[in-house]
Amino acid sequence: MRKLAVPLVLIFLGLVSLLVLGILDGGIPEIQAAEMKDQKYHSGTVKVHGVLGKIESAERPLRFWVKDKIHPEIQFAVIADKTRPDTFQETYDVAVEGHWDSANNRFEADRILTKCPSKYEAESKDGIGSKAEYEKRKGPVKDTPVKDAVPTEQMK
Repeated sequence: MRKLAVPLVLIFLGLVSLLVLGILDGGIPEIQAAEMKDQKYHSGTVKVHGVLGKIESAERPLRFWVKDKIHPEIQFAVIADKTRPDTFQETYDVAVEGHWDSANNRFEADRILTKCPSKYEAESKDGIGSKAEYEKRKGPVKDTPVKDAVPTEQMK
């Protein structure tokens, strides 16, 4: 038993050290759009979170602006030789992964991740699928009390 304990401990310590070194060296920095002002993010790959601003071209190559969520006056241009994602709409959350092109003063995205407003956040958003958009089309939403709900036996 003692003969196995030492090699197992050494293997375990080796795996832990590889994991720690991989996390310290290999992670792509994730920042908010306002942090792109910092020159340290202008070299190497970075993932930037923000809000999709003005779309200049929805065809390949995509050209658009990413704004900061808290400070929308802070924005930067993005170009991506990608097809347009389904949820590629202004004011939707977006994350772009790529690098800063200093020569053209823009961000070159290798990946674009978009997120439409969740139906659970509908009260705070006015986009497609929101409570506000639904009420414009169908009228006010009425909550049905549980006592007025149809019993499951009657539904069959």
